[in-house]
Amino acid sequence: MSFAPKDTHIAQVQFALERGVPALIGILASIRLPYPSRAFDMAHCSRCLIPWGQYDGLYLIEVDRVLRLGGYWILSGPPINWERHWKGWDKTAEQFKGEQDVIESVAKSLCWKKLIQKGRYCHLAKAYESCSWQNQSYTKLETCLTPLPDVSNIRETSGGGPVAKWPQRLTSTPPRIISGSVGEITEEVYINDTNLWRTRLSYYKTPDQQLAEKGRCEAMSTYPRTYDFIHADAIFSLYKDRCEMEDILLEMDRILRPQGSVIIRDDVDFLVNAKTIADELKWETRLVDHEEGPLVREKLLIATKQYWTAPAPTQNQ
Repeated sequence: MSFAPKDTHIAQVQFALERGVPALIGILASIRLPYPSRAFDMAHCSRCLIPWGQYDGLYLIEVDRVLRLGGYWILSGPPINWERHWKGWDKTAEQFKGEQDVIESVAKSLCWKKLIQKGRYCHLAKAYESCSWQNQSYTKLETCLTPLPDVSNIRETSGGGPVAKWPQRLTSTPPRIISGSVGEITEEVYINDTNLWRTRLSYYKTPDQQLAEKGRCEAMSTYPRTYDFIHADAIFSLYKDRCEMEDILLEMDRILRPQGSVIIRDDVDFLVNAKTIADELKWETRLVDHEEGPLVREKLLIATKQYWTAPAPTQNQ
């Protein structure tokens, strides 16, 4: 989670997305963030103009709510490193020192640990060791701490243990469920429910309104090189009278990372033309038969976007 009034200071979110890490932009005012508790690994403020030390630490408490156990909060910009830069800022050295002291005092009251302060960055970590947050949308902020699950001994990790690293976390069972701290939801129930939703999603087949709406072909609202994998089922058949095939493939190329993969399932006539265009985009492509055999008209186009750069211009000798 990157707190910023605008994504113009440094493209922190784009920097994360291009490296395969899920990231979002957020801002705090008077309404809670619309995310469940312990949803993020890290929160970052880069000159985000949020008064972290004011209002009894209300905003830091909200960050504490959405950070997982052991998650990180990084603050860069005023008042951090005020000793070197306060003369170029709009307050006195005493005021900046007071602001940082208040922020660190609130963080300490939340049982956060200051890991390091170097240059213009200050890194703090949420404790691993109590307000119920079931309704996040349009709920007023409160000076209330997120309760931590109880532990039986001092060496036990609160919440069931550390979460898996990405991308394994996408398919692993959360530690709170494994530890049995989520009521009647057991690991077996969680796995069965996940498999049920996979089955339901496999039947999902409807036009993507972001890509083409009411006959207008529009770009996806995301940064370039955001996705590792794209799967399209009958996309050319769905948009044959609405979007040009070249536009669809160019948009896929824009949002796909180098070495990312695409699987397109469609009629063979569409895929033959799509393969020609994909080859011109310097994708590595291959056309394969349907699972039920070569007599089925539906085929699969499997492609990988290659990493390449334009050759250097030749110099006339």
